[in-house]
Amino acid sequence: MGLSQLTIAATEYEVMPPSHLILSLLEPFRSEFSAPTWAKIVPLIVGTILARGRRTVAAALRQVGLDQKRDFSKFHHVFNRASWSPLRLARISHQGVESGCLLCH
Repeated sequence: MGLSQLTIAATEYEVMPPSHLILSLLEPFRSEFSAPTWAKIVPLIVGTILARGRRTVAAALRQVGLDQKRDFSKFHHVFNRASWSPLRLARISHQGVESGCLLCH
């Protein structure tokens, strides 16, 4: 899947799309999430990187301009309803570090 297709949430919410570098780094983890969850993961990660102070869902969404959306609360579902495995994500991360390059995937 191309990088232009990875800016799922960016076009949906009319915010600045994440950089291709960040999307490239996140690409190996994409298969671990459903499409609706992935659409929420990308802005949450970008917002968390940009946030100062406490790294909360609200702070992350404020940083990417999504804090005024009506479906604001749906982003919390990533952590309390969506099904994904932190262990599988850790394995993917470890494999990327072990191979010496997360961007190589």
